[in-house]
Order: sequence, then structure tokens, then C-alpha cells
Amino acid sequence: MAEENKSEAWPFLAGSTESKEKIKNARVLCVGAGGIGCELLKTLVCSGFRNIEVIDLDTIEMSNLNRQFLFRRRHVGMSKAQTAASAIQSFCPSASITAHHANVKDSSLFDVSFIEKFDVVLNGLDNLEARRHVNRLCLVAKRPLVESGTSGYLGQVTVHFGPKGRSGKEEEEEEEEERGSDKDMGTGKNSDSHGVCNGCTAEDAVLCDLEAPLAKKGSLKKVSYILPPTECFECAPKPVPKSFPVCTLRNTPDRPLHCVVWAKDMLFGRLFGGAGSDLDASGGEGDGGKDDGREEEKTSEVEGKEKEDGGAKEGEEEEKEEQEQEEQEQQQAKEEGSSPSLSPATPFDFSRGEEEAPLDYATRIYARVFDYDIRRLATIEKMWTKQAPPRPASLSSPELSLSPSAAAADLLPLLNSTAAAAAATAVDPFSVSAARALGLNQQHTVWTLGEATQVFLLSTALISQVRADQVGAMAFDKDDRLAAEMVAAAANIRAWNYHINQLTLFELRGMAGNIIHAIATTNAIVSGLIVVEAIKILTNAAAVAARNTFLLQPKSGQGALFAPGFPDPPRKDCPICGGAALTLWIDCGNWSLKG
Repeated sequence: MAEENKSEAWPFLAGSTESKEKIKNARVLCVGAGGIGCELLKTLVCSGFRNIEVIDLDTIEMSNLNRQFLFRRRHVGMSKAQTAASAIQSFCPSASITAHHANVKDSSLFDVSFIEKFDVVLNGLDNLEARRHVNRLCLVAKRPLVESGTSGYLGQVTVHFGPKGRSGKEEEEEEEEERGSDKDMGTGKNSDSHGVCNGCTAEDAVLCDLEAPLAKKGSLKKVSYILPPTECFECAPKPVPKSFPVCTLRNTPDRPLHCVVWAKDMLFGRLFGGAGSDLDASGGEGDGGKDDGREEEKTSEVEGKEKEDGGAKEGEEEEKEEQEQEEQEQQQAKEEGSSPSLSPATPFDFSRGEEEAPLDYATRIYARVFDYDIRRLATIEKMWTKQAPPRPASLSSPELSLSPSAAAADLLPLLNSTAAAAAATAVDPFSVSAARALGLNQQHTVWTLGEATQVFLLSTALISQVRADQVGAMAFDKDDRLAAEMVAAAANIRAWNYHINQLTLFELRGMAGNIIHAIATTNAIVSGLIVVEAIKILTNAAAVAARNTFLLQPKSGQGALFAPGFPDPPRKDCPICGGAALTLWIDCGNWSLKG
């Protein structure tokens, strides 16, 4: 008898013939076919799942290939969902994998009725808004959701059962079992024998707080809700990356990430992107462009709220004083007919002149943002009471041992040969590299100031020459080597300006692409945990065995690798799944509502 009870408990239940049949016939929706999604699809079919649909909007990029093992170089540019489905079916032909290359937030394709087709939904998404959207769909469709995420060596898997939630398979079985009893129920008022409170009609039953009833097509049926409600994905507020004060980026950076954001959103956007990244404001820079980084594998370095709030007033005073000085200098420049403290060869205009050579343009921009702007900021004494004033980086400074003419003479042959090679062959434009042309092949080595300067000049000139037709509409792409090198070099030069530690190209590229470099092993572990929780749900073991599991990074090999825990109950004040409500009073005498 003890052995029989043991076989009905988790994890022994998963090995039963009945459970294997449930797994085989279960309908599973996977949202996301990236780092977690590839591992998840593989683990699902290896665990016996055969009916799977997968949704992903993205296409495959070169940077995906080191960890998303279902993809190869020949797949770059192709749909992740479709390619992953094809790869899975190549080694598991018996699996039915339906791929959707689309946005899960597209309600014309993926509405509540679509979610209701599945027994469980498994999320491997990297976008917070999309995760919230799937959470709400599952709540309305009454389908269990298994959430996940990774960040380097860290990861988590959480299970979410909405109020009175259950799997679609249970719904079908119960409907068949209770079909006979439904015939005797009649209509109108119902007795407690059917689990419905006195006074509830068939139409009202869906609003009843009792656990049993569910109204469907004008009749009632008794429902055994196996999955207890847990908190939804949105019960606990998720941290949102904070923006940087613009005055900090423009005038007083104090960490490498400030320099990266300035180089990507302000400088690169201003030189090669569209309007909106204006460097012509005080300090030489203006409001940055939009950060286009995804949430997949994000950088964890964000500006602290305390720093933003505490420095706001001081930053406003600095900006006001700087603007006053800028206006005075601009007025003086206008009267004198030239730019203050700047030679006529380096005017304020950031656009490239029609007859201006690419290297001359790059040299002029360098002199403006790393020399002139820095020298002018350093003269505002009140800005430097808490940190050392910045130092200018001149092409003729001892640290570089270069002059504008010498830099142009040294780099011109490299510029011409690299541009000619890119034009003469079918070279992927994203693979053109200024660093390689300069012999800087180690992306894990920190460039010297001179090397960073040469990379900046050559990459800026190459973009201006090789991609002249794209200038004005370019967006930063972490897989674009020239763009990444230009931003990394600019960030390191600016870091030198402000006495900040310089970083390697690998580190800077990751920060610019909002990346915490993903680890394939973490994705594999998390995908395994997702499938374990899915099997618990399908075998009716989730009520007692469901766990939220957090993958940790023990220090010095000591401590636990996993931190499992029971799912928390729904928060009563959650505006999504709880009873929180907002009462809005409208004065109809002053307001009119239009449908």
C-alpha cells in the first residue's frame, strides 16, 4: 500500500504510463525562441512532449550563435521561431511544432481564444511588456503560466495559476464526466448540491466567489479546481531601468556606462542618426536619442534613484550657469566671426561638408567633442567641487604624440584600402572593422588613448565614406562592428577626459547593446526547470509540488545553487489579478463621455 501511495506522489508520478500519455497529448505554447527558447524546445521534445507551438518576432543575429544552439551561420536573418521549429523536427520527426513569426502582442493573431487552446503556457521572453501581456492573457483564459528569465549565471523559474485556473486538459475531462449531470440541472435557480450558492442563475455563476461553478453557454457544470491560485507575474513590481540625468551625461559623467550612453545615444546618433540626438546644447551635447536596447540580457548598471534625486537641483544650477557661459561665448564668436577658442578649421557644425574629406571630418569632430568642449567645461569651477575637472584630449597632446595632419596621413591609406576591399567584394557591411585594419585584433585588451583615437578617426571616416547613403538614418546595432568600435572608442576617450577607467571593446560593446552576456548553461538549467514545472501541472502534482526556483551563483563554490520556494498567494491589492479597484467620480455637468 505504501508503494502504491509512493507511486502517486511527485516525482514518481511523472514516470507513470498515464502521465507519459498526458505529456504526449498535452498542448504547449512556448513564447520566445531565443536563448531560453531553444533549450526549452529541445528539452520539451526530449521529455515526451509532441504538440508544441512557438511564437517569436525576432530574426537570428550573429551574436545569437554562441548560445542559441539550434541556429547556424547560414540562418542569420531568418525567423527564430521557424528555424527553431525546423531544427527540432529534424531530430524529432514525430513532434508537431507550429511556428509563428509574429509579435505575441498582436491581438488579431493571439487573443484569449488562442491561449485557451493550450494546457500550459511557457514563457522564455526577454521583453517586460510582452511578459505582462502574456500574463494577462493567461489570467483571462484561465491557463497556467510558467515564467522564466536569466541574467548571466543567475536565473529564475516561477509558476502562476490565476484565480480558479486550470489546464485545458482538465477542463475537457471534467466536461465529459459531468455531461450527464448537466442535463438534470435545468435552468433558473440552482441548489447547493451543484456547488452553486442559492440565488445564482446560470448567467450569474461566473461572478460567484465559490470555487466550483463555471457558466458556459447558459448551463452550469461542477469544476474541480486542482491548481490553487498564486500571485500573477505582475503581483510583485518589476524593477525598471532608470534613465540618466541628461546633465550628468553631458557634463559630469563619473562611470563608464555614462560614457557609453553618451557615445551611443548622443554622439553616434547626432553624427549618423536622425534628428533627436542633439549635441549643440550646453556642454556641446543635448538630449540623447532613445535607447533601443532590448530587455533580453540587459545590463544591470543603472543610475541609482538616490543619485538622480539628490543631484537634480545641483545639476540644474550647473546647466543654467553653463548655458549662460555658452550664450556669452556664442555671442562673442558671432561678433568676432569665428568660434571662441577654436580655429576656423573646426566650426560648430556636426554635419559633414559636401567637399569635406571623411578623415578631415572625423578629425574635426574629435577636436570639437574631446578637446574644445572639454576645455570649455573645465573653466566652470562650480561644477568641479566634488570631482576633478576634465582634461582635454588634443591630437597634438603628449599622450598621443600626433597632430591632425599626421593622423590623417597615417590613416588615409588604411581608409582607402579598407573601403576599396568592402566595395570590391561581397563583404557583409556589418563585418567591416576599423580595429582589425589597425591591427587591434584582441577585443579583451584595453586600448591606449592613442589606439582609441585612431579607431575613432578611422571608424568615423569609414562610416562616412562606405555608408554615405545611410548617414542621417542609421541606428546603433551591437552587431555592426564599425558602429560598435566607433562608440567604444568614443566612450574610452571620454572616460580618459573624465579620469574614468577605460574598458575593453568586449565590455563596452556589451554595455552599448544593453547586454549581460548570456551563458548557455544557465539557459539549459532554467529550461529544464520550466519543463519540470510543466509536467507537475499536467500530472496534477502542481497543487502540492509546484515551486518557484531561483538559480544562484555561490561564492567560491560554497552555498546552494538552487533556492526553491512555494509560490506566493495572489496579492489582494494587485490591479491585475487581485481585487484592487479604482473609483472614478465624474461631474457630468462639466464632462461628457464619448464612446
